[in-house]
Order: sequence, then C-alpha cells, then structure tokens
Amino acid sequence: MSWRTKKYVGRFLEACLATVFTLLALASRDDIAKGFLSFDLLTRETHVFLLWVAIAAVVFTVRLQSDKYAKEAERELISTPEFAEAYQRALGDAIKCLLDSFQGSTLPQVKEGILKSVCGVVQRYVGASRNRRINTNYMLPKEPLEFVTPGQLASSLRFKEPHLGLNDCECILTIREWAQRDPGMPYSFSLPVYKERGRRCILFGAPMAYVTGNHEIVNDCLWLWRRWGPEVSDQVKQEMKKYFREQKKSLRSFASLACKANGSVVAVLNVQSNQKRVLGRTPDAVVHLLEPFMLVLAVLVKAGHA
Repeated sequence: MSWRTKKYVGRFLEACLATVFTLLALASRDDIAKGFLSFDLLTRETHVFLLWVAIAAVVFTVRLQSDKYAKEAERELISTPEFAEAYQRALGDAIKCLLDSFQGSTLPQVKEGILKSVCGVVQRYVGASRNRRINTNYMLPKEPLEFVTPGQLASSLRFKEPHLGLNDCECILTIREWAQRDPGMPYSFSLPVYKERGRRCILFGAPMAYVTGNHEIVNDCLWLWRRWGPEVSDQVKQEMKKYFREQKKSLRSFASLACKANGSVVAVLNVQSNQKRVLGRTPDAVVHLLEPFMLVLAVLVKAGHA
C-alpha cells in the first residue's frame, strides 16, 4: 500500500472516529460529566466517560499517523520520474530566463517566467487540483523617498504602526511582480520594515523574512495568535485580521522566502494559496526545491535587472 493510500485511509478513519466522538458527547454529555466528577469504576457513567476518553485518544493517534502518512506521501512524490522531469523543466526555464535577462529580453516576461516556474514546482509538490490555486510574487525594498508622491506611498502602504513614522522605517517592501494577476488581490501593496526602534513591531511574513533572513511560513491566515511581535499594536492586529478575512478566497496561507545574494537579503519571494498549508506538510522539502529559483531571482535583483 502506498503512502498516499495510507494517508487517505487514515483521513477516513479519523473522520469516522471524530464523528463517533462528537455524537457520543452530544448524546451522553450528562453521563460523561457525572462519570468525570464521581469516577466510580462500578458505575455506568464512569464507563461512558472512559469510553469517550478512549475514543478521543484513538482520534488523536490516528491524526498523528495520518499526518505522518501525508508527509511520507509528499516525500514519495519527489522520487517519481514525473516530478523529476517537471522540476528539471521548470529549473531549465528559470535558467533560460536568467540568460535572457542578460541578452536584452523583455524583463517583465523574464520575471513572470521565473515566478510561473515557482508556481509550477509548488503545484506539482502539493498536488494541483481544481480548487487549489497557487500564486507567487516578489517584493523589493525601497526607500520611502523613492515613491513618486506621498499619496502613492499612502495608497499602497499597509499595517503601519500609528506611533511610528516613515523616519522609523529601514525600508518599504513593495510587490514588484506577480506570476498571474488575481483580481481579488491588491496590485499595489507595501509593508513597513522598521529600524531598531521599531523592531519589536516587525510583522510576520515578508518583513520578518527580510530582517532575519529566515523563511516565514503561515499555514492558516485565519489562525494568527502565535504570530504577532511583542509590541504589535491592537490596531494593526485588527487591520491584518480584517484583511485576511476579506482575502480568504485568494489568500488562506503563504510563505515568504528570503532571497539572498552574497549573504544579504535582496528580495522576498512570496508563495500563496487559497487553501491551508501552501507548501504542504513538509515545507522544508519544498523550500529546498525552490532555492535555485530564489538564487536566480536574487542574481537578477543584484544585477539591477529586477
């Protein structure tokens, strides 16, 4: 039996047991409560309570096994000839885009080609479906003074702390290019990256990836309680929660990957999905696969071609 088959069998068993667990809790909640409070092994209520606990333990165990099978199924996919062929083709296209950029080809087409190659790799890995959509963009740092007008900056800048000004910003991360335009997503979008004074207010995602050089992966944009910096204001938290609720049909999970050249972060590659777990259950494996594409993008940025 393949890992993929085991994953689906595990998911089915988990759903069945979870249903039994819920129905038992609804039908016998008084008995469960009495069994918990009295805990007399000779009473029926305690037997019902212990049965309920046992089912909960089995559901938890099956869930852990299902997650294990899902991870192994993703790893198994990498070893298939079909995935290897698709990955080699995508990597070849990215290298061709890099060469074309130095031979005078149209830069928007070059950048779009690299981003679409990234989309293709992620879709192959997590499993393309009619309901799952993958999109990518990359962000570059800009000085506040690089914006043409203050109005242009004000219209694109999101989630700025009310007590910090533009002088407190090390840079403004701005989306430069999308793999494909999504009418539901804002085309002009920028995020603040604060200097030392505001570092405890740094946002998760692209700003944190830019500052730390580490990759940021958010598996569910509607579940953010462990993501906030220690001094992010309530106003910014509410603005971000509202934004993710409004964009959930296009943006349910995302990864912000730091693109480095000579050890310094020069761009941030964002991969997003309309479903949870944009990079699947083994994101490190996908990040390793995307590193060549990130390097190509970093080379383009460093050379001034992006």
